[in-house]
Amino acid sequence: MGKNTSNRSLDINDLESNEERQWSWGLIETQKNAAQWSLSEVEIYPVISKSLAEFKVIELKKRWDRLSKKINLMQERYDNETRIEEQLRTEPIIEKLIADRKKVEKEMSASQN
Repeated sequence: MGKNTSNRSLDINDLESNEERQWSWGLIETQKNAAQWSLSEVEIYPVISKSLAEFKVIELKKRWDRLSKKINLMQERYDNETRIEEQLRTEPIIEKLIADRKKVEKEMSASQN
């Protein structure tokens, strides 16, 4: 078998120049360049804020839809119920769902401003 002449791991070939042996990973250059920029210039935060705001609006709309469906189902159940005891039991549930939906509506209007 032939002798392997390729460098492995931390082996250094004697023919390499001093610059190549310093293993420069650009750390010094990176530190010099780091002083020349800031996060406000990169504008990461506005992008993240906008994405979170959009996500919140989407989630609020989904929650509003779910609450509306529950309200409609409970109202239908209330209207079809012949026993007064069941109507009395479902009234506070409907009122609570309506109050929850109003809170979501308030959050939706606040997040759109």
